[in-house]
Amino acid sequence: MSKLMRPEYRRMYEVMRLRLGKNLSKCVFIILIFNLLQSFLFGLTLSPIVVSFKTEVNPVNFVFSALSTSFVFFFSFQFLYGIISYFTKLMLARRDVMGVFTSGLNDRTKRAHFVSMIFSLIMVVSALLAAAFVVLNKERILAVGMEFVESDTEEALTLINSASIFLVFCAIFFICGILLSVPFLFSWNILIDDKKISAVGALLKSFSLMVRNYFHYIGFVIYACFKNVMFVLIFFGINLNLSGKDSVAANLCAMLLGFLAFIQQYTIIAKVYTSIPIYYYSLLSVNGMISSEKNENESSSE
Repeated sequence: MSKLMRPEYRRMYEVMRLRLGKNLSKCVFIILIFNLLQSFLFGLTLSPIVVSFKTEVNPVNFVFSALSTSFVFFFSFQFLYGIISYFTKLMLARRDVMGVFTSGLNDRTKRAHFVSMIFSLIMVVSALLAAAFVVLNKERILAVGMEFVESDTEEALTLINSASIFLVFCAIFFICGILLSVPFLFSWNILIDDKKISAVGALLKSFSLMVRNYFHYIGFVIYACFKNVMFVLIFFGINLNLSGKDSVAANLCAMLLGFLAFIQQYTIIAKVYTSIPIYYYSLLSVNGMISSEKNENESSSE
């Protein structure tokens, strides 16, 4: 297995900055609608897990949440295929960007359905791993949460216990989901480019490309989002200092900083989405895996 040449961060970031800068407002709006829908559905399916920790662990709640959440993940990844298609067309400066959001649901070849099912399975496994971690470490988690309780009332204890469990669950789930899904992220673009490849072939090709560039890709995402993350932390820190001040000026400033942090957060998400097609095509380009005809067409579009 020959070693692949790696694309340069700076060059990829310049393409991202150019393409995303012209379409940032549209990208943020699309991601916002997608995230609101996801948050609502996941709130319904994951709530039994949180409720179970208020009294005792109920295996039935875990099974129900796992099954219902898997369906939500499946349909979410169907739309994610359309969103990745949209961002890919933006990154390649193509004009035919409308009508791609439901391309995953309308895929007659069922390839997008199969890939979505694999990603959904990865997410369910991540959720089960997070739930197992919480069950095995419940007493420790609750003990740490108790250190932040300022009141001994039953309501305060219940709130901090539920919040502690939920935060730990989300953190473990988020980390496991990312680490397990990264090797297969290129599957979407492989399906978009190659209409003849099978879903399994796309997954295997993505794994082959990403496994040799796993940390390099993650490094590019960090490189592209680092400045925005710093802004979010700065805005959050200033807001913490302003929270103790009861004045109109402080409240207005806090609202403004909150809005700016919101923009930065969704800019980070937009960059994460765009990093997939940018890295994929850059990797293929530097290793001569894109046909000369396609290279000329994409270069002329820039």
